[in-house]
Amino acid sequence: MKRLITLLLFLSVLPIQAADLYIRDRGAYLTLARGVSWAGTGINSFNNTYLFTPLNPDQGICVFVRNNNPTNAHTFALAVYQTGDSSVMSYALDSGKFIQDTVQGAVSPTPAASTTCVYVHANAAARVALVFTGGGALAGTPDTADIFLVQTNHTSCGPVGNGADYVQGTVADGAAAGTQLPVTVSGVDGAGNVRHILTEITGSPMVVGTVPDGNAAGTQKPVTISGVDGAGNVQRILVQSDGAINRWTSNAASLGALTGVSSTSSYDNALLYPAEHTVQFSVTGPPTTCTCQLEGSLNNSAWFAISGDENCVAANMFHVVNRVVRYVRANISVHTGTGTITFLYASSR
Repeated sequence: MKRLITLLLFLSVLPIQAADLYIRDRGAYLTLARGVSWAGTGINSFNNTYLFTPLNPDQGICVFVRNNNPTNAHTFALAVYQTGDSSVMSYALDSGKFIQDTVQGAVSPTPAASTTCVYVHANAAARVALVFTGGGALAGTPDTADIFLVQTNHTSCGPVGNGADYVQGTVADGAAAGTQLPVTVSGVDGAGNVRHILTEITGSPMVVGTVPDGNAAGTQKPVTISGVDGAGNVQRILVQSDGAINRWTSNAASLGALTGVSSTSSYDNALLYPAEHTVQFSVTGPPTTCTCQLEGSLNNSAWFAISGDENCVAANMFHVVNRVVRYVRANISVHTGTGTITFLYASSR
């Protein structure tokens, strides 16, 4: 009986070959290696493939590496693979049945006496293989490592929302957040960068009730979502119940002033590609003759007229509809005499 118990304990981590270890334990918390040498391969070394069965077919995995060396950081490589074949018991013997997963974060280098962590999401996985390579011996005692993992249903590792998963409490408009947890609404601009949008509830600490689309707000408190455009001006976005998004400009943007045949600097509608444009211009001088247009571009290099010719001898306003562009500029194609034309611009969608 004693021999049988010893054999079962040994088989809880079964070496398939020198660098391929199959972890038979199941559970949310798995220890893959404890106090192993950074150099070499095999059951007492770091550089191995650790193969295990995830808790669920759709599983988040947080992989932790502890460097027990008190003086030197260790550098190594980690690649993660998965297979949907539940009969596979070895990565080294059946690597063609695996596909590579994306490792989120940087686990290497691991500083001295520190722990690093990365996140991996395995979907439709029967087996997951963690392949560690590149570890080597360094000065410092003990020069060892620990590897362990936690299986989670979250999409990241570590504290969430400063330790809380939910929005807590209410804060009056304009007041300090204190210990409450506000919501950040974000989007992606035309350049592919994340932009944060401020959700503001004017005059009330909370959203109250619902209002059918197109009806008066009455005593209810709607939410206004705002952002900042390419010129640094606040632009508000109205989200309607039918799914449409309307945007209007609270402050007209200046395109600049022209004194002859030329174009203004471009204006970047970074939040939305508007389809409706309004141009207002004032005139001092005035010039003897003047013709202007609004030009648009998708890449800020190739420009095309999106309006007709407008007489700019005297102050005026004109509108352009159904022309979706990101960049706009005012252009004067005809100008005789003296005079300055100053352009203002607004857009909506």
